[in-house]
Amino acid sequence: MKPTNWIMTITGRLILICALLFAITACSGDVKTEILGQWQGLTLQQDFTFYTDGRVEMRDRKHGTYQGVYHISDDKVLTCEFEGFGRPVVRTVEISGDTLTLINPKSVDEEYRRY
Repeated sequence: MKPTNWIMTITGRLILICALLFAITACSGDVKTEILGQWQGLTLQQDFTFYTDGRVEMRDRKHGTYQGVYHISDDKVLTCEFEGFGRPVVRTVEISGDTLTLINPKSVDEEYRRY
């Protein structure tokens, strides 16, 4: 095998790997879009509705309904600010199909299913 063919083979493989990684990344959904809609709590007695205009509604099945606003950063950190809460609720977001997981580093992760 000539050295140039060996180099071309490695370069070709690297280009193919980069193209595949780019395609996989492009196909994965945007959390900011995927989170929109209604979610029913599986681990907690809470349901959420996320709206396109940045509003969020949390229905706690024991304590009532709370209105607020939310923001998702580029690194998938969800920040919700609810009326009457002393501080924002901050969780890392993972969405797989119809399952939303809000990762809480200080407690149990919260799971929700899309309505």
